[in-house]
Amino acid sequence: MKYLPVYLFVGFITLILIVLPFIARDESQKIYLPGALEKKLLQKAERIHKKIQAALQTLKIRAAAEHIPPKTLISAQEAIARYGDRPGSQIADNYDDDNAPVLIYHGDLTLNGDLNSAWLQQQAAELHAAAYRNHIIIDGNLTLQGALLDDAALNLSVSGNVQADYLHSADGHLEILGDLDSALGISGAGNQGTLHIAGKIRAPYLLSQEHAMPREADNHDYIHIESGDIGYHPAKFDGSQKIPLDDSISGGNNGWFWHYYKHSAKMLRPENYERGKFSPAQFLALVRNGENPFIPVPPPKKTQT
Repeated sequence: MKYLPVYLFVGFITLILIVLPFIARDESQKIYLPGALEKKLLQKAERIHKKIQAALQTLKIRAAAEHIPPKTLISAQEAIARYGDRPGSQIADNYDDDNAPVLIYHGDLTLNGDLNSAWLQQQAAELHAAAYRNHIIIDGNLTLQGALLDDAALNLSVSGNVQADYLHSADGHLEILGDLDSALGISGAGNQGTLHIAGKIRAPYLLSQEHAMPREADNHDYIHIESGDIGYHPAKFDGSQKIPLDDSISGGNNGWFWHYYKHSAKMLRPENYERGKFSPAQFLALVRNGENPFIPVPPPKKTQT
C-alpha cells in the first residue's frame, strides 16, 4: 500500500503523455460542419479557387510587354489645374503641398513587374526630381504584369483602366477613374489612406482592415473579408431586399448595409492567421500558391441503408 501513491502518480503521467495527445489530435481533426448559407459560401470559395488556379497558369505564360510613355514633372498646384476637374478625381483633396513634384505619364503605361515606391523613385531620379513624394498621374491606362503596391504613401491617379495581378492600398491615396481588373484580389489596410475606383471592379477577393475602400465587386463570384469577418452580400444580384438569413449571419445594423458570417474563423484555414489574428498577407500567400484559403466543402453525409 505504501507504493500506491507512486503507482497513481505514474498512471497520471501516463495519461497525460499518451492518452491526452490522441484526444487533442482528434479534436484538431474535427471538420467544421457548416450550415446551409455557410456551405454556399464555401462552394463559392471553391469556384473562385478554380478560376484563380486557371488564372495563375495564364499569368505564368504571358508574353513580356513593357511600354513607358513620355513623362514629365510638374508641381502639385499645376497638376490640380490640369487634371483636377476630371470626373471622379479627388487629387485636389489629396495633395497637401502645392510645390510637391508630381510625375506625369502621358499615355498608357505597361510594366513587367510591380509598381511600387522603389520603381517610382527610380523614375523620378531620371528627371532629377528633388524631394519626390511618390505623387504620380497616369493620363491613360495602367497594365501591370505584377502588383500595384502602396508601400510608401503612394499618391496615384489613373485616368483610364487598371489591370494588375494584385492591388494593395495603405497610407496613400489611390484613385482609378476607369475600371479595375485584379486577378488575385484587392487589399486595404489602415485608416490614413483611401482607395477610390470610379468604374467597375472585377476581383475575386476584397480584404479590408479599417480602410476606405470598396467592399463590393461587379463580378458575380467575389468574397469580401473585413478584418477577418467574411462579408455576406446575397442581395446584390437577385435584387431582393428580403435576403435569406439564419443564425450563422450577423450584422446589418448601425447603418451598415452588409452582414457577415459569425463563424468566419472556422471557415478560413488556420494558415490565414498570425498570432491569432487574420493576416491578409497570409491569405494572399495561399492564393498566390494556388491554394484555397477556405476550408473545403464537407462531403455529403452517407445515408445508411
